[in-house]
Amino acid sequence: MNRICQFILLLLLAGAAHAAPNVEAIIASRFLVRGEQAKFEIILRGGDFNDVVEIPKQPQIPNVDLRSMGMSPQRRPSESRRLEIYIPYVISSYDVGTHVIPSIEVMVNGEIQRTRPVEFRVIDDMSLTWSTATIGEERIRYAAAFHSLKDQPYLGEKQPVELKIYLPDDLIVIDWGIPDFERKGLSAWRFQPQPLIGRARLLGRSFFAVPYPSTASTNVPGPAALGPASLTLQLQVASVQSFGRAYAQALKLNIPALNLESKPLPAGAPEGFENAVGQFSMKVITGETDLREGDPVTVEIAVSGSGNLDALNAPKPLDSEGWKLYDASPQERGEERRELSG
Repeated sequence: MNRICQFILLLLLAGAAHAAPNVEAIIASRFLVRGEQAKFEIILRGGDFNDVVEIPKQPQIPNVDLRSMGMSPQRRPSESRRLEIYIPYVISSYDVGTHVIPSIEVMVNGEIQRTRPVEFRVIDDMSLTWSTATIGEERIRYAAAFHSLKDQPYLGEKQPVELKIYLPDDLIVIDWGIPDFERKGLSAWRFQPQPLIGRARLLGRSFFAVPYPSTASTNVPGPAALGPASLTLQLQVASVQSFGRAYAQALKLNIPALNLESKPLPAGAPEGFENAVGQFSMKVITGETDLREGDPVTVEIAVSGSGNLDALNAPKPLDSEGWKLYDASPQERGEERRELSG
């Protein structure tokens, strides 16, 4: 009986912690050319409309310009139609290389929560590879490439990847499309364009800067590849023969493959290790605390953190003696397939 009481007490304590809203830091694009601006947001998910969120102290990052958009915490529906509260910023840098936005402390309902650090990379615009696409008699220059933060990830390690395109901003794009891409030795979720289109100054003129963020993880040690890919945009074009009447015209972009080298996991994995690669925490909750012997009890186990969340197997109890267990069914709470954290 003591064991059952201790088990239930653990569930109650964990459940109280589980109810707290979750604070995340999200950047619109992790791969920027020098001087390109990207939207950066601190987002409170899983909370209530009346949650009190204070503006956090802004971190000072060497060689990075992070600016508040001067707005108090705003409320909006998320992609999953749940309420979220967000604080917007704009970030840019002229320093080529990888930068880290550190963990930021956010006061929510009088309690401190911390975002996870966010990595992003600044690319030398002179290293972009330019291609040409044709629409009618017009030749259009563009740059398009896949990017990853790590060229040599560990087997099963999930990392942010992104398709980034630069297209002249005098074009009228009515549909940014979804890339059709090949893959070898890795799994990658669907690439979708960000709703907020950025701009960058390249080749002496202004270009659209469009990120298609996703995540990828390797399946086998050795060479892996993301792409090649093709992306079909729909442009609005004025017809000379029809006195300027507009019509839709497809524009096809080709994207070269990104080659990776997958490393085997280090030796010394703990006993019972299966496929969890990342940093995770686990919380448990149940609404049933008054039990008799033989009564069923529903237990919800919430795993959060950063890594291959979408590929994790259900946790197993260390000591299942005296319990009859049923198979667990995983359920995503957000965009765990497309994001690194959740």
